Amino acid sequence: MTQHVISALSRGATGEAARITAMFSRRGFDVESLTVGKSEDPHASRVTVVVDAHQSRIEQIVKQLEKMLEVTEVLVLSRQATVSQSMLVKVCASRKTRSELIQLAQTFRAGVVDISSESLTIETSGDTKKLETFLGMLKPFGIKELVRSGVIALQCGAECLAAADSPSPATPYWPTIA
Repeated sequence: MTQHVISALSRGATGEAARITAMFSRRGFDVESLTVGKSEDPHASRVTVVVDAHQSRIEQIVKQLEKMLEVTEVLVLSRQATVSQSMLVKVCASRKTRSELIQLAQTFRAGVVDISSESLTIETSGDTKKLETFLGMLKPFGIKELVRSGVIALQCGAECLAAADSPSPATPYWPTIA
């Protein structure tokens, strides 16, 4: 089995994530990550799903997503896609270790978002390998808490996943305020 990233645009209203998750559950698909968020189109959401499955199952997943009324576009992203995940980690920090932890965070292009007398909370993003390496470096200090977001991904190059009636590239997404 191979890990696949599927991206879809959905015009559904409230409950779209629940309907998509229910579809995966009913069909017995094993989802490793499911992320739903607003897209460049204010009327559409981007759904990113990571599934570990054989190619035949991926084709079945795509067909099932395309059947859903709220889903307007579906694309299985290539291995060249830009894939990212965010992470917050709270690490034990004393006066002795605080500067070493801050330096380590800077090395991984992470940011310290909270400091207390006993801990640091660090925020970072990147591919899975980067996050796992960073966590490995933090383990000796003692990880108190950890949370990771779902995977987000975009196809590399000029190709875009866009609904047929979405704005043209010349149309700005952000409204102008007069």
